Amino acid sequence: MAIRRFHQKSRGGCHRCKIRRVKCDETRPICRNCIRQSTECVYSEPGPRAPPVSPQPDIQDNNGLYDALDLLLMHRFATVTAIQLFPSAQATHVWRNILPVSAHTEPLLMHGILALAGMDLARMDGDAHSAYRTRAFHHQQMGLSIFQEMLQKDNSAQIHAIFPFSLILVILAFASAHSEVAEPSVDTILDIFALFRGPRALAAANYDAISESEYYVLLRPTDTKPPPRLSEEVVRQAEKLRAMGSDDVARVATRQLADAIEVSAQRFDLRVIGRWPAMLSDHFFARLKQHHPEALVVLSHYSIVLAAFRERWWVGPWDRMLLSAVSHALPGSEQTRLDWRLDHLETVLDRHAGVPEAVDTKP
Repeated sequence: MAIRRFHQKSRGGCHRCKIRRVKCDETRPICRNCIRQSTECVYSEPGPRAPPVSPQPDIQDNNGLYDALDLLLMHRFATVTAIQLFPSAQATHVWRNILPVSAHTEPLLMHGILALAGMDLARMDGDAHSAYRTRAFHHQQMGLSIFQEMLQKDNSAQIHAIFPFSLILVILAFASAHSEVAEPSVDTILDIFALFRGPRALAAANYDAISESEYYVLLRPTDTKPPPRLSEEVVRQAEKLRAMGSDDVARVATRQLADAIEVSAQRFDLRVIGRWPAMLSDHFFARLKQHHPEALVVLSHYSIVLAAFRERWWVGPWDRMLLSAVSHALPGSEQTRLDWRLDHLETVLDRHAGVPEAVDTKP
C-alpha cells in the first residue's frame, strides 16, 4: 500500500494555488506553479519583500513605468533575442521591427518582449541571472493581467496584440524551465502543452484578421526552404510511430507526430513544435494525463521534434528534459514490456540535432 506524503499546509499561498488545491511555494511576485501555468498570480495579503539583488532595481514601485534595466532589455531584444526566436527571415523581421513599434502603443506587447529579453539574458551566470529572471517574471505577470482582461472582452479588434502575446507565452514557458532547479515532470510538460492550444484557437477564430496582418508570417511563413532528404533514422522513427497505436485515438496521434518529425528535419519551420501538442485529441491528452504507458511512449518521440531546434535559446535541452520526464514516469516493467530504451532514443536525438558521432580511437 502506497504511503501518502503529507506536507505542512501553506496558508500564505496565492489565490490560484488555493483554488487548484496544490502547494504554493509562495515565491513573489509570481510563484512557480503560476509560472508553469502562465496564469496571473495574486496573493490575498502582501508578503515579505525579498531583498534586492544587485544590479536589480526596485521593480515593485515601477507604477507601470520603465527604467534603465528595461532599456537594456529592449536593446537586447532588438539586437539579439528577436533574431534568435524563429529561423524564418520574414518572422525575424516581424519580431525585430514590427513588434517593437507596435509595443509603443500596446503595453501587452511591451511587457511580452521585455519578458522575452529578460529570460534570454537570464541564461547568464552570477548575480545578473537573478536580476534578469526576476524582471522577466515581472513583465510576464504584468502582461498576463492585461492579456486575461482582453480575453474577457470582444478581442477581435485587439487580435494583433493578443495573438503574438499568446505565442510569447509559449516561448516563455519553454525558456523558464531551463533555469529551474528541478527538471519538469510529465504533468508540468502537459501544462505547457495546454498553452499551445491558445494560439491555435485564436488563429482559428480570427483567421481573416490575422491573415491580412503583418503577423501572418508567424502563422504561415512563405520563405520556407525545400524539404531536405530525410535521414534513414528519421524515416525509421516515423515509420515506427505510424505502426503504433492500439486504437483509432492512438493511431491518429502517432500519425500526426510522425508527420511532425518529418517536417522538423527541415530545421526551419518552428511551428512544428506546437503543431502536435495543439492538434492532440482530448481523448489522447487524457491518456497522457493518466500516464498511460503506451501514450507516454508516443510522447517520448516528440523529443525528436524538439531536438531539431536545440540551437534555439528558448528550446535548448528540452528534448533531453522530455525524455528524462518520461523515463521517470514510465515504470521499469513497462519500459521492458514496450521495448522502450532511453539510451537508444538519446542517440536518435543527437543524430537528429546534427551532433557528430564520437569516433572510437581505441586500437
